[in-house]
Amino acid sequence: MYAVPFNPQDPMNTPRGLNTGDPAIRAAILQSFGNAINVFQTAGVAMNSTLGSLQFVTLNGQRMHRPGVVFHLVAKVGARWKRDSGAKS
Repeated sequence: MYAVPFNPQDPMNTPRGLNTGDPAIRAAILQSFGNAINVFQTAGVAMNSTLGSLQFVTLNGQRMHRPGVVFHLVAKVGARWKRDSGAKS
C-alpha cells in the first residue's frame, strides 16, 4: 500500500506515501475516498464544511466551539452508521 514500507531503522519517516503506481492500490484508495464522501453526505455534512463549523459541543442549549473535538460530527455520522448497520449503541 505504501510507496515506502515501514523501516524499523526509520520509524518516524516510514511508512510513507501511497503506492499509486499499483492499479489495485489506486482503485482501493479511490473506493475508500468514495466511501468516506458517502458517509459524510449521508450524515448531512457538506463537503465544503470548515472544521471549525464541526468542532463544537452543545451544553445547556448553547453551542460551544471546542478545537480538536468533533462530537457533533461523530454523533451525526455514528448515529447514521448505527441505524443503517444495525450496530448497537
